[in-house]
Amino acid sequence: MINEPYAVHGRGVFVILGILDTRYDPLMSVDSAFQLQENCVLKLKKRFAVSNNRFSVRVVNKEVIHHLPDLV
Repeated sequence: MINEPYAVHGRGVFVILGILDTRYDPLMSVDSAFQLQENCVLKLKKRFAVSNNRFSVRVVNKEVIHHLPDLV
């Protein structure tokens, strides 16, 4: 298996991976990561025909999966 620092799923993967490849920092806080995700959603809405109004947010670590508020 390959360890990846982040994951993206769905039709907008190519838009989002470019952003994460340049802006992701493994030492960033959860708040900074959430802001980065908000930025990704804004770019996705701008550059991609998005029909989804909600985006699920999960923080995964060794102990637990945290379900954060959806991005609207």
